[in-house]
Amino acid sequence: MQMSLNSHNQFIQLYFSNGIFGLLALCILICRPLYLSFKTQNPLGILIIFPFIIYGITEVFLGRFQGVVFFVFCHQLVITQFYLLKPKLILSKENILST
Repeated sequence: MQMSLNSHNQFIQLYFSNGIFGLLALCILICRPLYLSFKTQNPLGILIIFPFIIYGITEVFLGRFQGVVFFVFCHQLVITQFYLLKPKLILSKENILST
């Protein structure tokens, strides 16, 4: 019988299994929605994505199907919200520049 153990840290586990490129890809996947949320001053996006960083320190959430589905759902929710707010941001910048 083979035991399947993990490191109880998403970032270390991904580094061990996929190397530096896997770790870099995860960091990009987590940092992109955070950056877009900060850029649009969207506190909901920050509150949705930031816990994945904290939870990733103590558990390998992407090692389970439910964790992957939940992360992808939250990630797309924040990205979609950014692109829905983007036209409003462009219009508000134009109004500020024209005054």
